[in-house]
Amino acid sequence: MMKRIALLAIVAAVVLGFAGCSLCNLPPVVIVTISPESPTWAGDSYEFDASQTSDPDGDTLTFAWSLATVPAGAIASFDDATSAVVSLLTDNEIDGAYVVRLVVSDGTDSTTAEFDVATAIF
Repeated sequence: MMKRIALLAIVAAVVLGFAGCSLCNLPPVVIVTISPESPTWAGDSYEFDASQTSDPDGDTLTFAWSLATVPAGAIASFDDATSAVVSLLTDNEIDGAYVVRLVVSDGTDSTTAEFDVATAIF
């Protein structure tokens, strides 16, 4: 009986090791650099670089950038909201605070991070 239990435990460990264990998945670790430093001129671009973001399990990552908050009346956009490195073009006539949201997913778990940047009309 003990040999059968030990054998089943070994088989289960091998199967889970090869097939992966969705319960064992770890979420992505988000690392972002922003340039230039905030604040900057209204109408300027910010670059958000999440290329150093990683997944502890080695899973393929997807990126989804969005604007959580923009100054009232402002128009702003990303050059590619699904890339690891994006540029945010801010409104050239309205200054204020922007909150940029990034969701990084490994297909099972996701990590969300938010970043505050600002523009000013000097």
